[in-house]
Amino acid sequence: ARGTGGVYATAERCAVTTTLAGATGGVVTLIVIKIRDHIFDLLACLNGILAGLVAITACCAFVDPWAAVVIGAIGAVVYIGAAMLLLKFQIDDPLEAFPIHGASGAWGCLAGTLFNKQGHQVTAGFTDQIWGLFYGGGGRLLGVNALGMVVITVWTVGLVTPLFLVMKFTGILRIS
Repeated sequence: ARGTGGVYATAERCAVTTTLAGATGGVVTLIVIKIRDHIFDLLACLNGILAGLVAITACCAFVDPWAAVVIGAIGAVVYIGAAMLLLKFQIDDPLEAFPIHGASGAWGCLAGTLFNKQGHQVTAGFTDQIWGLFYGGGGRLLGVNALGMVVITVWTVGLVTPLFLVMKFTGILRIS
C-alpha cells in the first residue's frame, strides 16, 4: 500500500474530494443566501467555497467523493450560521475569518471522525485501525479530535485575549 500506486491514488482522492467540497460549499451558500436575502451574493459564495475547502482539509485523503459533498455542504451551512451569530452578538469580523476558518474548521475536524474510511487510510500507508463512526470505527477518533479542538481553542483564546485587551486599553483595537 505504501508503493507508488498508493501515493497516486491518495493524491487523486485529495484532488477530487477537495474540489467537490469547495464547489459544494459555494453552491450551497449561493442557494441559501438567495433564499434568505433574495440576492446572488458573490462574496458570500466565495466564502462558502473557502468554508467547504477548510471543512474538507483535515480528511480529504480518507473520505469518499459523496462524503466530500456532504462535508462541503455542511461546512457552508456552518459558515452561514456562524456569520449570522457574529452579527447577532455584534462581534466585528469584517473578513468573516472565524466563520470560515474557526467554525468550518471545527466541523472539518469532526467530519473526519464520521466519514474516514479504513481502506483509504491503508492506501495512504497508515496502519492504525482507526476509522470513522459511520464505518464502525467507534468513538476513539471522535474523542481525540474533540480533545484537539478544545486544546486549540484554549491555546488560541489564551494567546489572543491578552493581545486584544492591550490593544483595547491603548485605543488601537479599532481603526476609525
